[in-house]
Amino acid sequence: MKNLIILMLFFTILSCSNPDESTENGEPNDNLPTLIEPDPATWVPIVHFDSKAECYPDEASADNDNICADFNPDAPVYWEGQYAASNRYRLAYWFWYGWQNDCIIGSGSHNNDWEHIILNFEISNEGEFNILSVTFYQHQGWYTRRQTSEVINVWVGKVGHGSYHNWCDGVGFVWEADYCAGGCGYWEDFRNDKDEGGIQWKPTNLIPLDEAKKIVGPIGDRVKNEDYCDIAECEGADARLVGTSGCWQNNYPFQADKGIFPGKATG
Repeated sequence: MKNLIILMLFFTILSCSNPDESTENGEPNDNLPTLIEPDPATWVPIVHFDSKAECYPDEASADNDNICADFNPDAPVYWEGQYAASNRYRLAYWFWYGWQNDCIIGSGSHNNDWEHIILNFEISNEGEFNILSVTFYQHQGWYTRRQTSEVINVWVGKVGHGSYHNWCDGVGFVWEADYCAGGCGYWEDFRNDKDEGGIQWKPTNLIPLDEAKKIVGPIGDRVKNEDYCDIAECEGADARLVGTSGCWQNNYPFQADKGIFPGKATG
């Protein structure tokens, strides 16, 4: 059984909103439910970076904004969990980049680049967290993949920092999921960690996303009020297009397990 953290969670079971934490006379509400949460350190993904990646995750701060950071194994990953139903739980991992370079000359660069994935769990009657699927976000879309292993792997786009379920290196045919041509296309960002210089990173510096939300200005504003409950399993066309086409690689329809499923794309 996975290690569990017992916490007092001040939100309702059937939604991601927070109820009033006090009684009418202002006293603490002792009737709030005690719920279980998975330990985020147990489920943290292995993050794969392209061998020629340009900017890496960094600590979210005004001082680091607009900076293309070198790889730092101690860089933080931010996490947040929410119940979506009495037996459904969403665990989000957020990565912050101070800078994203152009994907083609003169196009695509920007600062304050937040990216994330979401792990979707079912909770058994015995209190075990069983992972069902992972939702990967990239550009303005996302898609969900069935997850049959407790080891989570995420491949990061070389330039755009989007999260994908697979590796690619520019060899193959355009209709194949493990082919990418590089550049700005939705599926084209290189994700080849197999060549010299590729990095596989198991983050250890895990910080609650609430800490990032305290940052005044655009950095903190980007991740406030995230709701992981009510969204389709994917966003975008179901064919491989240059633009948003996340549904092309979706293989997990949320209605299959009758849960209420996660958040919105921000990257």
